[in-house]
Amino acid sequence: MTILKNNLTELYEYLLLINPDSIVWQKVMAEKKYFFSLCQAEMALYGKPHITLANFVQYRMTEESILKKLREIGSQQHCIDVILQDYDHFGTHTIFVAIRDKFPFQKLYRMLRGNVYNLMKFNANDKPFIGNNPHLTISRRLEQWQFEKSWEEYRHKKFSETFIAKGMYLLRRPVMEKTKYEVVEYIDFSGISAIGLTNDLDGKLKTVGTQLSFFS
Repeated sequence: MTILKNNLTELYEYLLLINPDSIVWQKVMAEKKYFFSLCQAEMALYGKPHITLANFVQYRMTEESILKKLREIGSQQHCIDVILQDYDHFGTHTIFVAIRDKFPFQKLYRMLRGNVYNLMKFNANDKPFIGNNPHLTISRRLEQWQFEKSWEEYRHKKFSETFIAKGMYLLRRPVMEKTKYEVVEYIDFSGISAIGLTNDLDGKLKTVGTQLSFFS
């Protein structure tokens, strides 16, 4: 990535995500701590439970234009009934809690690609990441032995929870400072519609400027 020195302080890494409710959050955190005890995978403790929608680098001056598009998407997006079921993996480097019904997320991913992808693009070489397989990571960057030891157990292990995703968070942090992310804005899914709107998102995250230790 080539960046002009006088623009460094204006360049941010952004993370767009869905946060589970407090019950699911605590259950996944407990699982991540157990995973660490099982195979000493430090990344299990580093990342907090979330579903990544997008990750990108962009200048701060573009932020309001991106937010405008995200608000438009949020106004059209229905709340999502997220059904978590058991575990899966990406290669031998990541183990995660699987989401049973991916269709509502695929619709959201398409809207992000169609409406805000170009604004998220920093340059031709640094393209934004927009998800295509929603999940809640237990641990990533696993070594081969860690994967083999843990998957022997997790391939048979059960996990079952649900929560209602009522909105998404846009977070940011300076590119040159690997500090915690801070909340830029919480965007409601105001298209409503989801079976049994009973769960509450963790309210502490809705405060703009709240610092969080998230990682995709």
